[in-house]
Amino acid sequence: MAMNVGAKLGNMRNAWWVPVVKVPGEMQYGHESSRLILLERTRPHSFMVNREGKRFTNEAGNYNAMGGVFHAFDPQKFEYPNNPCWLIFDHKHKTLYDVAGCPAGDNAPDWMIQSETIGELANLISVEPEILKATFERFNKFASKGEDPDFKRGESAYDTFNGDQSQEGVKATLQALTTPPYYAIKVEGGALGTNGGPKTDANCRVLSLNGGVINGLYAAGNAMAAPTGMVYGGAGGTIGPAMTFGYIAGISAANR
Repeated sequence: MAMNVGAKLGNMRNAWWVPVVKVPGEMQYGHESSRLILLERTRPHSFMVNREGKRFTNEAGNYNAMGGVFHAFDPQKFEYPNNPCWLIFDHKHKTLYDVAGCPAGDNAPDWMIQSETIGELANLISVEPEILKATFERFNKFASKGEDPDFKRGESAYDTFNGDQSQEGVKATLQALTTPPYYAIKVEGGALGTNGGPKTDANCRVLSLNGGVINGLYAAGNAMAAPTGMVYGGAGGTIGPAMTFGYIAGISAANR
């Protein structure tokens, strides 16, 4: 609608990104639904690998920032090597924690790929077994020491906040996978919503492609080009800006 009256747009290639899992058969409003993967990848006894069988990020990191690593592009192969990826976890993780709506316990649904060995699990998810084994062994070696030299998982307070709060320190997020069988679920890049839209001035007046502003048109919240760009400030990070810029837009309109 803003474009129809000549508005400038901004931040159109970004969104509030989040990793998701599609559980077979789950529908919402007549369409295939997705589940946010926030806690599962943060809790101990788990890590994520890309289609090459390699870790590629701090699994416990902020979900919006993960949009960047999911959208990393390989121009030589002309593909996004990290999207989709796989969340790998062991039986201890499965018995302790819910996973994508599946309650904690011994029983795993059919869509959850599992195997007694990491090598066979690699074959089941079409990943090179030797590479996944090497990733598995390296992760376990350092996780057993409470370390992650590759991606610094567990070093920030944020990393442990969404982990297992019954564990102390880095163990809340970082522990080795030692209990077979091992499981894998496919994780894809998803979005909670877009954050592009009409560009505004400091008074929330929508800018015109022809210069100046469009008289009488204001934007705020997720309907405007996000003032934070691609960055997400944290939980509730859309609510504060919506209240602030909504207030500014109201004052601007009242003063017009």
